[in-house]
Amino acid sequence: MKIIKAILLTTFILLNSLLSPAYILAANEDFVITSDIEMKYSYPNEYVEISETYGIKINNPDYFYRSGMEQTFYIRDFKSTNDSEYISSEREFKKKSIKVIDSNNLELKYTLINQSDGMLLKTNTNTMINSNNDYHITVTYNTHDLTSLNGNISNIYIPGIPKDTKFTEKEGKFGLAVKYNFSATLFTNTDAPELSHLQPANTKVVKNENSIKYTIPVEERLGKNAWVQLGTNQYYYFRIEQEAKQTDFITPEAISDITDLASSNIYRIALPREYEETKQSTLIKSITPEPYKIERDEEGNIFALFKIPANADKTITIEGYIKQSKLSLKDQKELPKTSLEVYKSLVGSDSKLEKYIKPDRYWESNDPTVLGIANKLYEGTSTIDELIRKDYEYVVDTFDYSYDKLKEGNNVRLGAKAALTGSQTICMEYSDALTAILRAQGIPARIAIGYGNDPTGAENKVSNIEPVRQTIAHQWTQVWIPDYGWQSVDPTWGESEREYIGSDLDHILWYSVGFFDEKIADTTVYTADSITSSKIGEYRIYLQALDSDSFNNIEGIEETSTLVDKYKDIKSFDVDFTIRTSMLGRILVYIIPAVTVFTLVLITTLLTKIIIKKLRQSSPSPTL
Repeated sequence: MKIIKAILLTTFILLNSLLSPAYILAANEDFVITSDIEMKYSYPNEYVEISETYGIKINNPDYFYRSGMEQTFYIRDFKSTNDSEYISSEREFKKKSIKVIDSNNLELKYTLINQSDGMLLKTNTNTMINSNNDYHITVTYNTHDLTSLNGNISNIYIPGIPKDTKFTEKEGKFGLAVKYNFSATLFTNTDAPELSHLQPANTKVVKNENSIKYTIPVEERLGKNAWVQLGTNQYYYFRIEQEAKQTDFITPEAISDITDLASSNIYRIALPREYEETKQSTLIKSITPEPYKIERDEEGNIFALFKIPANADKTITIEGYIKQSKLSLKDQKELPKTSLEVYKSLVGSDSKLEKYIKPDRYWESNDPTVLGIANKLYEGTSTIDELIRKDYEYVVDTFDYSYDKLKEGNNVRLGAKAALTGSQTICMEYSDALTAILRAQGIPARIAIGYGNDPTGAENKVSNIEPVRQTIAHQWTQVWIPDYGWQSVDPTWGESEREYIGSDLDHILWYSVGFFDEKIADTTVYTADSITSSKIGEYRIYLQALDSDSFNNIEGIEETSTLVDKYKDIKSFDVDFTIRTSMLGRILVYIIPAVTVFTLVLITTLLTKIIIKKLRQSSPSPTL
């Protein structure tokens, strides 16, 4: 958007070049320059039509704008991605639909020049502009960049303007006064799904017979995009594949056919959990092999535990569905603006929240650097929602997402301190930094691990067509809010210039982590053998977004809450577990049968000797 601003100023400079220095005494607002965006979206299309209008109004009769002057527009690559193939194909898609029309309804010729982050469109005015003749040029084109159709949900994004945009300006050479007007509207079809999420909240929404109109307040567009989410229910299919590599190369498989105690490992695999904020629930279609237990931990995370032979290669496969829902926007209740004084009192009275404000391995909330940042952000803040927003904006403004770190696979987790002192950052660092700052301020916070419809396109891509393997999980932050529970806050996705605070149907929560010692992971292996993480076996997860019709036709599924109840009387870690996962247990499995067999043989031998001896004693002596 800074390029757009530069273009506006360039046009103003071109105007000055035509003016006589004799006319220095100018009236208020010698020029009014408008930049209007109008978007049209028709559900269920996967693109929007966008019209950018640049207008010039001259109030001072002493000035004019000659016909044939060059006017430029910048057609941005709105989506933040390093995918050159996508960028190239999307630019071609835009080119096919470009139209340039002026206020006289004449179609203008234009040229396009590729730039690093968009295309520069050049055209020319075809009439003189003066105080009697206002003039504007409209560039219209289609783009996929500003919308996503993900299963049952449509997201539409309305571009913002630079944070430092000036609405009035005084030109230095002649003292000319210039006013800049900006507007943004979106029109959707009336039969589109219900509105479930809207940013900014004070967007004006008007429904008429043929469309629904959204008008974005200009002050809310400074430095961020507006966001409209349509749809109140979302569905996903998931499949987990966990390779269970052979770790025992001594025990023959024939022995395992007699007893699996002789050679087995325990696999503990995280399942997508239930979550109140988005009414998320998980339904299982199949689990192979059958787990010996499904359990829920203190955080509410759900795990399936398996006894897997250690002396052969196996694969654990879990298939199921994730269901999410939220109320339509008109039925949602606004969160109360709780003062920090009241909030701190509520936190202090709940001992269960104590662990969420303590420093931890990746959340060094007692570090002087972290404390300094946290205290500065806390100063002058009166409510908890205001503080969360300030912390969020600080992290988003301070960090730059490192595509190099992601591309190189250098995903070593650095922690908050390193992130806040200049290290490369991806989602882990964004979330860890925000979590540490919040904890340093006495605000209960934890991290969330999952997947979703990533607006940056950097980490997750969920298809509507087929299950797509997710190469990396996503991490964000959850903050405790009174009378609400855990609220999602995602500073990484804030790089898309949208505010991710509160519930949305783009995130899929797998598990939450309150402190490092919980050692929660996608897969945990308990074994008697000496193995490295590379020998655990590959973990693969596939996701696909579904529409309502596809989901409603699914049969033979069971909620994880039901399965947890089914296995509730089975202990996770007992004597059986110890035998399977410790070398002592492995040894005992061999020694006890051997000792038993030896003892039986010994007893049998002794009994045989005793019987033979008695038989000999009882036999009559032969007679002569």
